[in-house]
Amino acid sequence: YAEDLAAMDETAAKWPIAAWKTYTQHGPDDTGYFLDDPLGQRFIDKVRQLGNKRIAVHKGLPFLQYKNNLKYAGSRDVGPAARANPDVTFMIYHSGFVTGVEEKAYGENAGGDGIDTLIRSLEQSGIKPGSNVYAELGSTWRFLMRDPTQAAHGLGKLLKHCGPDNVL
Repeated sequence: YAEDLAAMDETAAKWPIAAWKTYTQHGPDDTGYFLDDPLGQRFIDKVRQLGNKRIAVHKGLPFLQYKNNLKYAGSRDVGPAARANPDVTFMIYHSGFVTGVEEKAYGENAGGDGIDTLIRSLEQSGIKPGSNVYAELGSTWRFLMRDPTQAAHGLGKLLKHCGPDNVL
């Protein structure tokens, strides 16, 4: 992992960095990590040190080739990391969306996965709408737009809990 942090120094010296993207489902020795564990915090600290304090993190749409690391694809760590690092911007790619999990009104998934996991993490950590967490819809919208009811629930939850200016 130390060589990855050193590579960040080299990259930042060579290129103008807009944001640092990370895949928490894949880490050292093919293990995953959470943003709020020591490895995740070391990454966040490195991002802070390099100056551009934006992190684009892949959460949701899990990579099945890392099936032993599926828990790291979830968003339960986003709220705690955002609370502990209020000066860092977290852009959550896919907004925690998981195919096969029907998006319903918040809380109706009975603790299920998907966007509700991101929302629950933000709520439990006291992260208010308009704060330092942004929900990205790119590939997520490709799935949601096929079902207008799920699209309405997914988008509505994100607008309410992340804020209208924090949905990308």
